[in-house]
Amino acid sequence: MGILDYFKKKKTLLGNHDLIKRALIIAEETKDPDELFSKIRNEVNIDFADGVLDKIPSDKEVKELIKLIKLKK
Repeated sequence: MGILDYFKKKKTLLGNHDLIKRALIIAEETKDPDELFSKIRNEVNIDFADGVLDKIPSDKEVKELIKLIKLKK
């Protein structure tokens, strides 16, 4: 089992490719860091409510996702 498979199986933030793609789109459209965090946090909460994620990721995890997205750009 690869590392991505592990994250997918555990329903974690980093294993949710759909959420990561949406976050990339949001990052392209949003320049303000606080607004970016708020929008991505909202997407994460929606995925948790829909049962896509096992738990609500911490603010630290969301910030790490934003760092990864910025590296991708």
